Amino acid sequence: MLHNRLSRAHELAFGAVAVLVTLVAMQRGGLYRSRVCALRSLEIVRVTVASAIGTAAFIALVAAFATPDIARALIVGAVSSVAVLLLR
Repeated sequence: MLHNRLSRAHELAFGAVAVLVTLVAMQRGGLYRSRVCALRSLEIVRVTVASAIGTAAFIALVAAFATPDIARALIVGAVSSVAVLLLR
């Protein structure tokens, strides 16, 4: 029987998977190449897309086991995207 809440360990594991998915999406988007990162508008779009892919992966993993808190996941995804853009 599925529970409506996940344990903290599950949330951390799913978060780690979402981070890996985001990093792969960033690498596939060419964000580790300095010439692409020099184009700030292109960098913003690609970081946002990679963050959205990671957020979607997290929501999908949680949805397989419980009812996801989509609003919270979207907020965390948006904050992560802004943090990456500000710290680059």
